[in-house]
Amino acid sequence: MKVLEHTLSPGAEKAFAEISGTLKKPLVMRAVDRNHPASYGYTVEDRGVHVVHVQPALPAAAFEEALIHELLHCQQREAGDVGLVPRRQGDHLAMLLASTINSVVNDRAVEARLRALELKSGLVEAVRMSSTREALAFPVPDHLRDVFALFSAFDLVLHRVTGADPAFLEEVTEAYAALDDRVVPNADAIVAIIEANGSDTPAQRACSIRAIVEHIGWQGRFMLVVDGQAEEL
Repeated sequence: MKVLEHTLSPGAEKAFAEISGTLKKPLVMRAVDRNHPASYGYTVEDRGVHVVHVQPALPAAAFEEALIHELLHCQQREAGDVGLVPRRQGDHLAMLLASTINSVVNDRAVEARLRALELKSGLVEAVRMSSTREALAFPVPDHLRDVFALFSAFDLVLHRVTGADPAFLEEVTEAYAALDDRVVPNADAIVAIIEANGSDTPAQRACSIRAIVEHIGWQGRFMLVVDGQAEEL
């Protein structure tokens, strides 16, 4: 079976057939467009159709990981779409943080499925690790220290919930602790929230997101969208 000129391995082909077979909405595959050149993959819903974009230039194993990752997100959406959005249009910081929190909660279950399917290539995680090391190499201006501490905590959480290499986790935990003593305790608290509330079902993801937003005190900056309906936090 070919997807975007990639011939899928037997394991990826089986996963593709099984996951896509559960979807109620049509599925369209496209290459990542020029507006997202650095992205491995992303999905949008367009008039009731799942439009899955994957970077065709990826090596075979990484392409399969990105492809199945996006299909699993389609499956999540059909089970019950849950996510944060900024309360006010133009609040770019809230938009970035909303995307980060959504990824942390939604990717936990997806990454667990990918590991169970033995479709983790290691490349996506390597890029995540490289991005973190690059961020840690830059000095943080005093006026951005609070923002840095908050986003760094979520970066650490993402590495933890997606199963990063233990040696890297130890390295980056020590680095963040040395830069700001708020990062690691905050990450510990957020991981505990997700583990307590879960992320496998839409209801669990909604509970986790609500609790995380309450923990960081950003209720006034977000709305929670559940199946297209915005809810107060």
